[in-house]
Amino acid sequence: MKKYIFLSTLLIITLLSFTACNNNDYEPPETPNYTRHNFYTLGFSVELPTFWKNKVDFHEFETETDHGIRHHVAMHHIATREEILAETNIPDGGWLMTFGKSPYEGYDTHHNPPVIVGKNIILAQTGGNTYFVFFPSGVEHVVNSETSIEYLKITEHGEATNWQFLKNTFKPIN
Repeated sequence: MKKYIFLSTLLIITLLSFTACNNNDYEPPETPNYTRHNFYTLGFSVELPTFWKNKVDFHEFETETDHGIRHHVAMHHIATREEILAETNIPDGGWLMTFGKSPYEGYDTHHNPPVIVGKNIILAQTGGNTYFVFFPSGVEHVVNSETSIEYLKITEHGEATNWQFLKNTFKPIN
């Protein structure tokens, strides 16, 4: 009987010690099917489907607008981009979407928020900036190629309104 009391007491002490060591900075693991991607140049992160890992790449660029310099990160399907480049010498094949940051917070979003004109989604408007993602007007792949199956699987959501997970997982990076 003393042996069971001793083991029970030892078990309770062990459990309490684990509880006392609990870290208040704990963050739950990411959604199993999504992985957080940080866009440091743009100042935010979003979760992207884990399936896309090693299948997409990112290219940074800037554009000048009436409101100042916009920073962009274009995302392409690697295999499709390489296939189109080899067949047509066009370097922008396999375009999936472009994430961006504009130094302006006054864009009109009254047309089907969060979608703005075209196939664009405003992820957030804060701190004098607008964070957004925009999509191509059509698919950019070689028809009936092996790479097109994977490209089409990535773009299966089609319309910008089906990409709500991007808006839902948006987080500013300080």
